[in-house]
Amino acid sequence: AATYEAWYGERPDMKDVGEVEFEKIPDHDVLAAGFPCQPFSLAGVSKKNSLGRAHGFDDKDQGNLFFSILRAIDAKHPPVVFLENVKNLKRTIAANLENNPDRIGGPGYHVFHDVIDAAGWVPQHRERIFVVAFDKTVFGEHHEINFEFPAIPAGPQQLSTILDPAPD
Repeated sequence: AATYEAWYGERPDMKDVGEVEFEKIPDHDVLAAGFPCQPFSLAGVSKKNSLGRAHGFDDKDQGNLFFSILRAIDAKHPPVVFLENVKNLKRTIAANLENNPDRIGGPGYHVFHDVIDAAGWVPQHRERIFVVAFDKTVFGEHHEINFEFPAIPAGPQQLSTILDPAPD
């Protein structure tokens, strides 16, 4: 909220995402979102199990935030959806976007996914699932979408190699 206010001169009304009326937000072409990975990651599940806490979608505080993203998709049907999380959520994410008229209210999305290890950019192995989905009502139900994830550069990279050296 503070960053938004600094950039745009107004402070957004902060709500719990479960209270957001997504129908009232402006239409948008791309929905880019992530949600907490702790309820699904190997380390997070281990920790929650050791503490006797619920994990995965049973974690009432963090595990159901993916469904808030789906509510936003249901309400606004953005032409493109870009999601990121731990790699073991690929099936759940894809199943909720592909050919699921009960969930999406239409023919669904063409879904592309890839597991990318961020080890080329950060000093740890961090495999994440990246999902890019295209609304079939916009891009065609039977149309072949020619989408490919970019090639991963060989060897370690530095963040500075992908940043604009002279941003405005």
